[in-house]
Amino acid sequence: KGLWYLPVLDEEGEIDKLAVFKPIDRHILSYASTKVQDEGLYIFIEACMRECWINGDPEILDDDAFFLPAANQFNKIIDGKKAQLLKR
Repeated sequence: KGLWYLPVLDEEGEIDKLAVFKPIDRHILSYASTKVQDEGLYIFIEACMRECWINGDPEILDDDAFFLPAANQFNKIIDGKKAQLLKR
């Protein structure tokens, strides 16, 4: 648990924009999954990001220059713990 802080850095490595997210849960994933079938992966990630959003610079969600790198990092929140399916 806890909060996720997602900074988007500028060319000098300084924080340009920042977003704060709550942890993702199965209800958010369920809602976002309804989007992926019709509209694709980035709409799925955007739906997850919007549902987990607590605070931050709105450009992260609205401007592709910030959204695309943020979405790439946000995917790591979804991964969380690792699990494996093994066949015997």
